[in-house]
Amino acid sequence: MTPTIVAGPIFDPGDPGPGACLTPVRDPVAAMGFLDLGTHTIGETVPFGVPAGTRSFTIVSQEVPGTAEPFVLFQGFLIPNSVVPSDVREPNGTLFYSDLAPLPHVGLYNDVTGVLAYYGGLSAISGAFTVPNTSAALDLDLTTGSLPSGPWSFLVNDFSLECRSVFGCATGSSLGQYHIQVVMEPRPFYSTGTLDLEVYLATDPASPSLPNAGAAASDPQFARWVKNFAAYYAKAGICLGTVTVHDLPTWAKARFAPSGVVDISPADVAPGCDNLSQLFTMGLAPSQAVHLFFADELVDRTIGAGFTVLGVDGSIPGPSGVPGTVNSGAVVGVFDLFGAEASAGACSAPGAPNVATCGTDVLALVTAHEAGHWLGLYHTTELDGTIFDPISDTETCACLACAPFALRSRCAERNPFGSPTVMFNSYCIDRKPRCGGGENLMFWLFDERYSVGEISRQQADVMRRNPAVQ
Repeated sequence: MTPTIVAGPIFDPGDPGPGACLTPVRDPVAAMGFLDLGTHTIGETVPFGVPAGTRSFTIVSQEVPGTAEPFVLFQGFLIPNSVVPSDVREPNGTLFYSDLAPLPHVGLYNDVTGVLAYYGGLSAISGAFTVPNTSAALDLDLTTGSLPSGPWSFLVNDFSLECRSVFGCATGSSLGQYHIQVVMEPRPFYSTGTLDLEVYLATDPASPSLPNAGAAASDPQFARWVKNFAAYYAKAGICLGTVTVHDLPTWAKARFAPSGVVDISPADVAPGCDNLSQLFTMGLAPSQAVHLFFADELVDRTIGAGFTVLGVDGSIPGPSGVPGTVNSGAVVGVFDLFGAEASAGACSAPGAPNVATCGTDVLALVTAHEAGHWLGLYHTTELDGTIFDPISDTETCACLACAPFALRSRCAERNPFGSPTVMFNSYCIDRKPRCGGGENLMFWLFDERYSVGEISRQQADVMRRNPAVQ
């Protein structure tokens, strides 16, 4: 299957005015099957029915604007008040997920036995909770052919509610309200699927690489990016369908990406009002697709020396089929990589992607990584080698086992308040079989010498169950 590239329309909701913060409650696209459960206050238990044959479902929770606390205070630190369903129960009453359960896969080993669901990261204002996304839940799904059918339930929950039972946590009001929708995938699980992409250009109109949607759709390097993105996803049994390129309204580019630069630095504003979240509300194409934003550069003033943030997602997973929320996007920096060649002809050479010689191929891998987050994948190993993904067939790289011996005293388990040891790809390749994952698409760090975009069988299973994949 050859992907189709087209230039699409501009979606302009109108300029809300300088300094405006929009945290809209959006509906899923009309073509999707979903339950609208209405508005509920945190602490309410909400039932919902799962039809027979359902391969996955996603609970989408969106704050009714202004009703929830923006932050909680935990051990002296302000943390965005994230929304996450908890006390998720199967029809027979079995506890499927609790947000207060301890993480069993932190430390030396990746012990994910029996973990039925996982939810990581921060997702203030809007959050998507998709299952299955762990090995145990995949086994359950594959054994019976679907998730258990019947009356499920969950607790409407956010961090302000959890503060009531967590030592060292403080919050104000606990009256946050969320509009709840459950997106169903009541179809058989197939070994292949098709994924569309909606691409929004937050680039400078004078950019030599991607000045506008029409130029991108006809650019041979953009076509190479699409082809090689498709090559990575073919490893997961996912075909790329239609890639639609959109320009952003002039006012939105000027506000969120002046001169093509998107500032992704944490901002001292209410959650959802930061520059990146407001940019993602512009991803309004009515599609179940993954929504990607391209900028000429990304700026994070908090990142350590020697590292560059190449891309970032609004949430893991993304709210597939619910465009225009504060988390409805993933952004990737171009950094003059389109068509950049280490040697003449490298970006016109046929064959597999080569990230060591062609910048376009680097962007294909980076966007495949960010889209992997959207589809529900976490980093196989996080920066400090103490947190791993909830999938048992991905190789992991624990700091205490895999860092050079001289650095192991700085592993977070032994030195939790000091500078952690950073796990580089080489630590997770040169010490196999005990240490691995440096080649995986979802390793936390890109390194042109080692990153080849490997995808495990169970990672592919998670990706194909996301409602964005048809």
